[in-house]
Amino acid sequence: MTQNCARTMRWLVPIGTIVLLTTLLALGTSEGAGHLTRITYSSSPERRSDTPDVSSDGNFVAFHSTSDFDGEGIQDYNVWRMDTRTGQMVRISDPLQPGRVSADAVMSGDGQRIVFRSDGDFLGEGIMDTQYQIWLYDESTSSLSRISDPIQEGRISVQPVLSDDGSTIAFISDCDFLGEGIEADNFHVWLYDVPTAMFTRVTSLDGDSIVGENPALTADGSQVVFESDSDLLDEGLTAGQTEIWHYDVATGKYTRITYSPDADRASSFPTISADGSRIVFRSDADFHSKGTPDGQVEIWVYESENAVLRQMTVSSDEKRACYSPSISSDGSCAVFCSDSDFLDEGIADNQFEIWTCSLSDGVIRRISYSTGEDRTSVRCATNGDGKIVVFASDSDMEEEGIVDSQFELWLWRSGP
Repeated sequence: MTQNCARTMRWLVPIGTIVLLTTLLALGTSEGAGHLTRITYSSSPERRSDTPDVSSDGNFVAFHSTSDFDGEGIQDYNVWRMDTRTGQMVRISDPLQPGRVSADAVMSGDGQRIVFRSDGDFLGEGIMDTQYQIWLYDESTSSLSRISDPIQEGRISVQPVLSDDGSTIAFISDCDFLGEGIEADNFHVWLYDVPTAMFTRVTSLDGDSIVGENPALTADGSQVVFESDSDLLDEGLTAGQTEIWHYDVATGKYTRITYSPDADRASSFPTISADGSRIVFRSDADFHSKGTPDGQVEIWVYESENAVLRQMTVSSDEKRACYSPSISSDGSCAVFCSDSDFLDEGIADNQFEIWTCSLSDGVIRRISYSTGEDRTSVRCATNGDGKIVVFASDSDMEEEGIVDSQFELWLWRSGP
């Protein structure tokens, strides 16, 4: 079930600005400087571009936006693919259905395939408003394929991710793909094998409501990590105690990654390196008994080879937190957003910035600079070697008159 839907657009900025302006920013450490570039230009201040993903080489970015980049009268979120070398953008989803949303795009390592969620009825199948499905876009054929099943009314599929090789999609859904009697609102982690169009249920049928969330995949799709409060190994895990889990596709084996000493603490949003050697996630659990208070969310890394858990951040006070971690494919670097004042620069509470952290030596670098306490930088992703980061921000970092809540996409490159 495919549809040719791509539409090439032009930059809606003067010709002289197609070569993107680049700002050289000090990073606040001895590591040197990086180049920060604004890569989206919203059609009006109330529009928003958000939740980017980047290819392994940094040449392509996928994201969703309400911006009407090519003057079609777009009002709702659509998915776009950008070539960062040329500024050329392609709209992936169909904007002609008012009120429908396409969002949460994730691309393959080469940037040629993109998965996203949408309640758009792209193929004229009668998909209802808010009945989200998983869709796969293939740049080689400019085609769009529906992955999940719209027949089960009221069921939805969300949180898609794609393996770097483009062969495997993971997502969560309350759809009963295998006819097992799964009830509505009982969300499981699922795998979809692109070559064979086969579904695999990752999480156990035991449990209620949301059984698993926020999956992530290794480069070949052979390993999955996710968060869940399900007692998958019959260890007496308390309901509501969210832990990080690993699933081996070939063997069907679960490995529990985190063991919180307090049932009220949560570990969430795991991300995994290409080879599965490192897993990065956020947690307020006091794994090392250092007195971390409840609600002080830090970034952690799990070393799969020796089952070692390392804390990568120490927040400047208990009111600060870290969010949206992403690991580079090679496992060398993590990026995340936080309002912690890690470098003693006077960052205010709730002034969220984007940070990188070397997973070998723990060096943390700040790569965004908010232009006001009401401005924020959020939802970041990094490329294969961690030297390119894309994120959303409403900060006016190039002094171009960006207003509060006008979220644009920015691209940072490491280097002198």
